[in-house]
Amino acid sequence: FTHLVHENRQGAGDIGLIRVFSSSLFEPSVTRIGVFENVKGTQPMTYKINGLSQGIAYYCRVSAYNALGYGLFSATSAATPRGHPDPPLSAHASIPLDSGKSLKVVWTPVENDGGSAIAGYELEW
Repeated sequence: FTHLVHENRQGAGDIGLIRVFSSSLFEPSVTRIGVFENVKGTQPMTYKINGLSQGIAYYCRVSAYNALGYGLFSATSAATPRGHPDPPLSAHASIPLDSGKSLKVVWTPVENDGGSAIAGYELEW
């Protein structure tokens, strides 16, 4: 959503009440509406949403505004922020009692999977 400075219409520059008339988002309990103003010299059709949690799907849609008000919304788009997992908390190598030619490596699972289930581990030696 965008607005222009010094407008005197509800929902514009001097924002009064914002009403959500319909929501086709899957989880309206976590729906947030962001109103922003584009700054000259920036990318006018881009908005970065910060502070999201990894592994949670977020749903977005956009509506344009002109002198007659807001138009219809775009199709809803979803994205799930993900990152690299944390390292295992500990790893311990030992020599098994039955062999002097091998190592046994044991580690704890990661606490933060980066928003995506752990599919495996890489062990280097």
